[in-house]
Parts: sequence; structure tokens; C-alpha cells
Amino acid sequence: MLRVWQAFGLQPHRQKHFKLSPDPSFIEKVRDIVGLYLNPPDLAMVLCVDEKSQIQALDRRQPNTPSYASWLNQVEIWFNIIMQQAIRRGSFRSIKDLVAQIEHFVKRYNASSKPFVWTVTADSILQKVKRLCEYISGTGL
Repeated sequence: MLRVWQAFGLQPHRQKHFKLSPDPSFIEKVRDIVGLYLNPPDLAMVLCVDEKSQIQALDRRQPNTPSYASWLNQVEIWFNIIMQQAIRRGSFRSIKDLVAQIEHFVKRYNASSKPFVWTVTADSILQKVKRLCEYISGTGL
């Protein structure tokens, strides 16, 4: 696949915009997810798990999770940190070397890390989606 991307100059990993979800319940799901981030139940921890294209779930327990909405998952922040700070410019001779680099980075990172804190409201997200839709359709700015 990499050879095809290179042959045509494709760089999907550098996409600057999220894909708009076709999920008919998208708005309700955004409000539910962001609501949990902003106001989690007492003594609770909110966890997100993203399905990476290389690691497909064989039997989804929640088949109606918001499609094209992985950017709502805070785990994406963590993947981005690992990519930018641990492996982006690296050269690894084996999977074992790559795993060792990630484990070394995680150990260093965890020594001074703080929990991710979600600060954006569902309304602000939905306003941005609305502006994007208006821009794409030619009715906005």
C-alpha cells in the first residue's frame, strides 16, 4: 500500500480535516460522549478505545458507535503524542525495536504526565461542524 501512496503522491496521514460522519444519530452521540468527558460520574474513569485500521475488531460489541468520529476519542491524542514524539522520525530495524522505543517513551512520559482534560463543549463542536458544512456547500463564508 505504501508503494501506491508514494507512486501517486498520496499522504492520507497528513489529512488536516476530520471526515464528516454519516451517522444519523451523530449529534446525540457527540452530546453523550462530550457529556461524559465534561461531567464523568463520581469516582469514574472514562475510557475510549479506537479501532485502528490495522487492528480490526472481529465482533463489535457496539456496532452503532459514531462512524468517522475517532477524533472524539481522547485516545487519538495519545496516538498523536506517540507518533510525534517517539516514532515519527525514527528508523526501526524490527518490530521489536519499534516496541522497545514506544515502551521507553511511555516510561519517560508517564514519569511526569497528567491526565488529559476535555474542555470543548458539544455545542462548540457542532457549531464547527455546521460552519464546515456551510463552507463545503457554498452557503457559508
